[in-house]
Amino acid sequence: YKRLAVWGAAQLTDYRLVVEGVFEVVWSQDLSFTASGIRLEAPDDDNQPAPVTIRSIHTRIALTPLLKGILLVKNLEIEGLHLKYTGGLSATDRDFRPGWPWNLITPVVEHVLLEDLQLHVKGTEGVNDRQIIVQQLRLDDIQDGGPPLLQGNGRLNAHDFRIDGRMGGTYAFFKASHPFPIDLTFTITDLQTTLKGTIDHPVDGRGFDLKISVEEQELANLLRLFEHDVPPLGRFTILATLRGDIDALHLSDLDLMVSNGSTIQMDARGALPNLATGEGADVKITQNIENASLLTWFFPEDWDRVEAFHLNAALRNVDGQYVIDNIDARIANEKGIVFEAGGKLTLGNPLKELLVASIDLDLDLASPDTAAIKPFLTDAIPEIGGVVAQARLVGPIDHLALE
Repeated sequence: YKRLAVWGAAQLTDYRLVVEGVFEVVWSQDLSFTASGIRLEAPDDDNQPAPVTIRSIHTRIALTPLLKGILLVKNLEIEGLHLKYTGGLSATDRDFRPGWPWNLITPVVEHVLLEDLQLHVKGTEGVNDRQIIVQQLRLDDIQDGGPPLLQGNGRLNAHDFRIDGRMGGTYAFFKASHPFPIDLTFTITDLQTTLKGTIDHPVDGRGFDLKISVEEQELANLLRLFEHDVPPLGRFTILATLRGDIDALHLSDLDLMVSNGSTIQMDARGALPNLATGEGADVKITQNIENASLLTWFFPEDWDRVEAFHLNAALRNVDGQYVIDNIDARIANEKGIVFEAGGKLTLGNPLKELLVASIDLDLDLASPDTAAIKPFLTDAIPEIGGVVAQARLVGPIDHLALE
């Protein structure tokens, strides 16, 4: 059996299967399989560490249901599954998954236990390494007592996470005779994300109808997961409904909020009718910040002490590009300077270019005296009393003009 497995791995994947420990197959009413010390090695990368290693695996498969086209996995236990990967994924990467005749054989899993699962992605230039450790992940249908129970815990880049809830079984996933139910809660540090609803055809990615809830008691803690050190921002929540098919999902009833009492209030409400293209996006943005310590972090030091920042705007998609328009912004500092801006920002693709592609803003500046605006201009200006200035900032981000 070991030789057959090695041959099969070579035929179905680009990898060579190595088994250093036990390899045992027992036939009875059920098929029982146990193996240990497993590695998948790339034949053309003999000097590289094995991208996949498994300390041990045990499974028990019922044979009689195969006559009805059902692969009934009564038990699957995997310990010490470690995967290593370098760089980003692409269409030319090796594929571990052989084709599966879903229309002929439907897998049904009753019990799964994964322990010490590790995924290590080595970053390329400008991209940090990522490590996911699943200490334990359990899927159990509890003797057909309803949707299978899913529980797990682990660490993501040294941050503890946990997943709890229920979801439909594998038979429902592939056959789609009824909407596939999902009721899961994912928690990492104190960020809690809940998905609840159904998917009509999960294999094809059709018929999403999910309520999304995200809650973080302190947004700064969430940003630190992505290695951004920011001052306290307040409670962060997202409520939304995700519907549609995978190629045209739409987000409705969006309500994003950041709040820290009366000094920080940020809201974004609206809808994204097509997440793939952005067409029809309409999200109203409101921001009121009167937290001087936070504003000191946002604005340059030579702006003195900014005391208030108010913003009203709308995020829309115009001719295939995201724009923030209807901007009405007001900034005030402790010396009485008031700076106002109105207009729009055209956004670029953050994956390919600068976030802001072009600017078209009308600017107004008012100061009670000349001394207050000297840091922005020159100390050589004599005191001439109050100052009022108007201008327009327009053009692509790399060729701006001040009119």
